[in-house]
Amino acid sequence: MCGGKPPLFRTEIEGTILSVCRFCAKHGTVIQRVRDPAFKPAFPASSRVSEPKKEVVIIIADGYDRLIRESREKMGLTQKELAKKLNEKESLIHKMESGHFEPSVALAKKIENFFGIRLVDQYAEEKIGSSQAKPDSFTIGDFIKVRKR
Repeated sequence: MCGGKPPLFRTEIEGTILSVCRFCAKHGTVIQRVRDPAFKPAFPASSRVSEPKKEVVIIIADGYDRLIRESREKMGLTQKELAKKLNEKESLIHKMESGHFEPSVALAKKIENFFGIRLVDQYAEEKIGSSQAKPDSFTIGDFIKVRKR
């Protein structure tokens, strides 16, 4: 309430739960002590050994335009009929088949389900952490002079 410094306490004051300093906590019922937001773990994150994270990347298959056109022709549908069945615009179907528009993942999955073909590919990519600057090297902050107003 007063904006005091930590330690903070989760306190119920007049039916509202607030995080307040110890002086303001006397105006209500203390529920629990709030963990200090400035808490630092004993081992900093940079010293922890962590495995590279895997990121799943979803892409539309190469040749999607040919796959869609061939599947449509195999079923004997026109672009207009396909557009009606997929609840999409005919111009969108035409642009996809001519290769001028790459479908979104959601639209590609809808087309996959309709035709029973594979348009969406997924692969895992390892994410490599960024390297930390050496303490004895210069950074851009070492060269900038800040002027006080």
